[in-house]
Amino acid sequence: MDELREYQGFAEGLAREAGGLLLEMADRGYRLKARRNLVTEADTASERLIAARIRAAWPDHGLLGEEGTRHPGGGRWTWVVDPLDGTTNFLNGLPLFAVSIALLEEGVPVVGAVFVPWPRASRGRVLHARKGGGAWDQ
Repeated sequence: MDELREYQGFAEGLAREAGGLLLEMADRGYRLKARRNLVTEADTASERLIAARIRAAWPDHGLLGEEGTRHPGGGRWTWVVDPLDGTTNFLNGLPLFAVSIALLEEGVPVVGAVFVPWPRASRGRVLHARKGGGAWDQ
């Protein structure tokens, strides 16, 4: 369980970092990359950040990102990432989007972290949980 606690803390921090990046990009404005599937620079920038952090921390873990990042890994751990869930809202300036990060152990979800903008928290909030460890809102 200490291993899951470490992964949970990592996922929480990473969701917060990627969420902060999205908030900064929303403040600066953004450009649409592809009209057909509504991919923005924010989607790809967030996924690049998340993928780089995961690969640096655990190069042997698998990684699946919604925007195309694929790394099969060689072990029992796979990270699954939606770097900007709610792209249409993001494009329209609505603070109803998220960064979603999950860790699977042999295909079973064991850790999750979701960043969401929050009206009374200028830096957003992160909801996170781990198998056997409860769920948290920070």
